[in-house]
Amino acid sequence: MVIRKLNPLYGWKWLRDGWHIFLANPSLWMAIMALSFFGSLFLMAVPVIGIVAFFMLWPILQAGLLLGVKDLEEGKPLELKHLLAGFKSTPKPLVAIGGFSLLAAMITIWILTMGWGTEFDALLKLMASESSDVEAFKEASSNLIWPSIVGLLIFLPFTTAVWFAPALVIFDKVPPVAAMVLSFKASIRNMWPFLVYGMLYLLADLIVSYLLGIIIAIFSKLGGPAMGQTIATLLVFPVIFIFFVLLVGSIYSGYRDIFVSPEPESTTPDPVAD
Repeated sequence: MVIRKLNPLYGWKWLRDGWHIFLANPSLWMAIMALSFFGSLFLMAVPVIGIVAFFMLWPILQAGLLLGVKDLEEGKPLELKHLLAGFKSTPKPLVAIGGFSLLAAMITIWILTMGWGTEFDALLKLMASESSDVEAFKEASSNLIWPSIVGLLIFLPFTTAVWFAPALVIFDKVPPVAAMVLSFKASIRNMWPFLVYGMLYLLADLIVSYLLGIIIAIFSKLGGPAMGQTIATLLVFPVIFIFFVLLVGSIYSGYRDIFVSPEPESTTPDPVAD
């Protein structure tokens, strides 16, 4: 696979392509994401095994969603069965990618626990005690700012390794380890487009969250906390689903822009060669 180096504005293009992919079939995308989201929550509710299963199976589900995006690009319909399409293609290599993600999460948590176990424990105890001491929560949360930054810096290289890996496995039949190496190299080579993409995605998230907060506050003031909670439920989940479609669509767009399959060598002699 040839890895292209793109200019920073491609970060905007990936986000825009993700939006266009959502608009291609909004209602069905919402249904697919709802099934994926609530199915994942149900799975993770199972102690220990559920979390492990989620990490192992998630790349398979992501591959199915990527296949749905590809079909839309080719003018084919999006269908509910795309959610499970990864199970029919190359599940074993995708499970290997999931295992790598699980290992990366465990390493990150272990490092953070070793360095800031006391701070995490203090916050968990406050949450379990149902304390209303706002200042105590602020202090406990502020003590975890640096651990959160460290955790992000540790987990970021692992994230770049799995970003494009399912797409490379499902579309190009690249072995899982090679796919993760290619994904990591592509992410580093295209650091600036990724930076633009990440900033725009975060900005969109912040703006939408702020607007949602205003809407929920208005309804809470007009109809009380119960109405505010109802409006929050009705609005927050669809927004989560939309942002997740943007994520999947932008991953596919980035994969298409960055990776180029090498042309097969010609068996005919070059007429201008010596």
